[in-house]
Amino acid sequence: MPKAFVVKEINKFAVEDVGEPPAPADGHVIIKVKAAAVNPVDYKMARTGYFVKSFPARLGIDVSGTVSAVGPNVTQFKLGDEVFGRPAIDGFSEYATAPASGIYRKPANLTHEQASTLGCGVSTAIIGLFADSGLKLARPKEHRKWFAPEWVLVWGASSSVGAYAVQLAAAAGYSVIATASAKHHDAVRKLGAVHVVDYSRPDAIEELKKLAGGGRCRTAFDAVGGSATRMCADALRADTDRPSTVVSIAADVNNPPQMPEGVQLLPRVNGFDPASHSFASQVMNEEVLEYFAAGRLAPNKVKVVDGGLDGVAHALELSSSGKVSGEKLVVVLA
Repeated sequence: MPKAFVVKEINKFAVEDVGEPPAPADGHVIIKVKAAAVNPVDYKMARTGYFVKSFPARLGIDVSGTVSAVGPNVTQFKLGDEVFGRPAIDGFSEYATAPASGIYRKPANLTHEQASTLGCGVSTAIIGLFADSGLKLARPKEHRKWFAPEWVLVWGASSSVGAYAVQLAAAAGYSVIATASAKHHDAVRKLGAVHVVDYSRPDAIEELKKLAGGGRCRTAFDAVGGSATRMCADALRADTDRPSTVVSIAADVNNPPQMPEGVQLLPRVNGFDPASHSFASQVMNEEVLEYFAAGRLAPNKVKVVDGGLDGVAHALELSSSGKVSGEKLVVVLA
């Protein structure tokens, strides 16, 4: 009998039989999960009930595995295809359901553990950097050649989303300046950042401005939230005639930070918005999958949490502790 990790109520979990998955709905597939990545939203749902409509609830929004059933009107996938992407919030399961529009063919050069880190992280970076609701930068396939460096600041570059933002912005031809703790500087440079600054430096803002041509940077991708959102803004050129822009994946939407004059904060990146998701899928299929397959882009560094489904509770604890840095937690199911 197939099993899944189930949140019985806030802070109460169990791995239990959930029965055979139903036949996939129109436009959906069933995925036999090989690996599932842990995201911040998972522990928020488990610990606080965030985004949970009712209990018992399932978790997991990033998986990699094989297609085990195909619903009506799905023509792009067949049984046995290796795929990754976003399931219907049931990824911590032996079998997950997913809309075909939200999954992608796994590049053959990536393991299932690596591929499980791509879906939400890459999509969020794509939306924040390139979508009309984001910074509206030129896409990687355009790879513009700038007369002078066109800077993009990525705050939190060693995080899962931040690492993908660095790579995608660099692939598009932008000069990336990033923040990360000192131990991750070499890794972030390898991802494509021109300069990396330790965000804990008391003069971090001044250093960022100096390295980016004396304050020429006009766009910032905030992968952290909290005080980092305002710090991003302070590192940008303030221009009332042509405002600089910060996009954040974690800014407090109920109490957004006050921006300095000449800098604007965009609404928080929302990968669950259908229009944004459609755009991210288009970019993923048209170019980004090819870059991963060719080795131009690298997946997150993976840390496997032992125990399969029985290890999910520990993975959530690790994720919520704030002690995981520079790697993505993954549980392996098969």
